[in-house]
Formats: sequence, C-alpha cells, structure tokens
Amino acid sequence: MTQAGGYTGGMNDEIVVRRAQRGDLARVAQLAGALVRMHHDVDPSRFLLVENVEDGYARWFERQLASDEAVILVASRGPTLVGYAYGTLEDRNWNLCWTSTAPCTMCSSSPRHAARGPDAS
Repeated sequence: MTQAGGYTGGMNDEIVVRRAQRGDLARVAQLAGALVRMHHDVDPSRFLLVENVEDGYARWFERQLASDEAVILVASRGPTLVGYAYGTLEDRNWNLCWTSTAPCTMCSSSPRHAARGPDAS
C-alpha cells in the first residue's frame, strides 16, 4: 500500500516511509546526533562525539541526497518524522567478503515512537 509516494505497510497506515527531502534533513540530523550520543555513552573509546554533530550530519546528508549511490529514507507518523535509514552502494570488499552491496549504514528512530511500536496509536 502506498501513500504520498511511500510504503505504509500492512499493519498500520499511520507510519509512512518515503525518500527524504531537503526539508527533512534537520530532523534526520537530530536523530543521527541522538544515535551518535547513544553509541558514545555506551563506549566512548570506540565512538567519536564531536561538537555540533547535528550540523555535520545535516551537511553530509544534504550532499548524499544528490548521490545516485545513496538513499535516505524517512518514517513519519502523521506530521512527525520518527525515524530514518541511510545506505549507500558499496564496491566489493574483500575484508568483509562482500560483492557489490547496499548496506544500511545508519538507522534510527525516535525512542518515544520506537517504544510504542507500529501498532500503537
């Protein structure tokens, strides 16, 4: 089932997944920053946290919108953007035993909405 150019799934038509647009990037960057902070809190020696991480992500995602080898998807519940996924096409990687692939590099959702699940109203 589609709505407004996005996949809404079969269980609950409240959540719409679609390609990100430039106007979504501030919220996507906010979610990315929250993901970085969560990782950094768990293991600060492994995960870098820089000042103004959201500004950096907003600039990065804006460049990625123009790339034919990247995709940014957003999930919204009504007017609220509650999650995103970002992935790129990657060349063969002998270390990871990949042929050409499209891994999901980052994926995040608003904790408040994730806890509710797709069937919650």
